Amino acid sequence: DTPSSAASTREALLALRQEHVRLREANVVLREREMAKRREIDGLCKTREAAAKELAQIQRDSAAEKEALKRCQQQRLGMQKKLERCREAVTAAVSSVDRIYSEKEGLLDLSGDEEESTQVGRVSAVEEATASGSVVAEMLLALAASPAKTSANADEQNSEEPSKSAYDKYTAGTENAVAIATPAIKKADVVPGVPEVSADQRAPLRDLNRVRLLDAKSDAQ
Repeated sequence: DTPSSAASTREALLALRQEHVRLREANVVLREREMAKRREIDGLCKTREAAAKELAQIQRDSAAEKEALKRCQQQRLGMQKKLERCREAVTAAVSSVDRIYSEKEGLLDLSGDEEESTQVGRVSAVEEATASGSVVAEMLLALAASPAKTSANADEQNSEEPSKSAYDKYTAGTENAVAIATPAIKKADVVPGVPEVSADQRAPLRDLNRVRLLDAKSDAQ
């Protein structure tokens, strides 16, 4: 009995040792799995933080884009008002020039003495030109004093351009030069013949009318 009991005891101890080793191995496997899960959780947390930062950046960009869109809309309204003022100024200039020479021609027709009527017409034309020029200059100065809030370069360019440049561009066109030519120039036949067009179809009003048509089409779309 004693040898058999000793053998059974040895077998039991061996089985316990094997079970202990198996439990140790299982414990190691569980720890490795736990570490893997922790690393996975840490990665998910980092991904979540990155996604949160990206979402916050997207929200800031969206808010900035909304502000930029709002500023663009305000600038568009300001530019439309500015364009309307430009149209009014150019229309006033064209109508003043047409009125000056129509009144001068009327004075020439009514006066008996051509030289005297020419002098009277010149005086009236100078006075009318001075008055209308003052009105147009005031309109251009008011326009330059309150420009639309565009980019800094556009503001500098608008502030550096003298108000006379608009008149220079207006008189540079051949059709406008014909329209505002003095009687002496007309008599000398130095102005090339150009078909007469209405005031609102002369440059730069013709270009402004095209811009107005494009604005109307864009608003309709």
